[in-house]
Amino acid sequence: MEGWIKLHRKIFDWKWYKDGNTFRLFIHLLLSANHEDRKQEGIIVKRGQLMTGRSELHEITGLSERAIRTCINHLKSTSELTIKSTSKYSIITLCNYDKYNSQKSSTDQQPTSKSTSKYSIITLCNYDKYNSQKSSTDQQIDQQIDHIEEQEEQEEEEKEKEKEEIIFLNKEEEKKREAEEFEKWRIENDKKNAEFIERERLKEYNENKEYPDT
Repeated sequence: MEGWIKLHRKIFDWKWYKDGNTFRLFIHLLLSANHEDRKQEGIIVKRGQLMTGRSELHEITGLSERAIRTCINHLKSTSELTIKSTSKYSIITLCNYDKYNSQKSSTDQQPTSKSTSKYSIITLCNYDKYNSQKSSTDQQIDQQIDHIEEQEEQEEEEKEKEKEEIIFLNKEEEKKREAEEFEKWRIENDKKNAEFIERERLKEYNENKEYPDT
């Protein structure tokens, strides 16, 4: 992986500078984020974003998944990043990515102006920072993630329906088996009762034959 990021000495005053795990994860995310829009897993992962997951971050950074979850919550609490997750992956957006990996020189970050004899045009370089609107790419990513989440929900619903159907069929099969076993028991019991009645009848007949009434 090529390229670099820049860090201002103000990082010393950053809330998570002394938190080794959070600082380590944040630097890793800065270095790993896309420096240009890129298509991954069928969706556009924009500049300043990366597609990853806790298990992958664990393997690369050596931090436990529990520690990674804590670090991400720290970074979310100070608006360093946002995260959208599915069952397969997470899209992490670094909110101030351009601050660390700007496409412009430092002089380009200052308000610029172009003047004529009649008027001046002043360009506010960070206008979107104060009055941001989602780009079409952001909207596309949101729509794609929403679509994936809907598909996953539908798949889960179908799995639940299949599971319920299997449980229902198993119950019906159990009822049928119990009914067959009861019918078998009833036939055997009726047979035994009939045999018992027949033995008693023969016994009574033999007793009457051996000791006839006088």
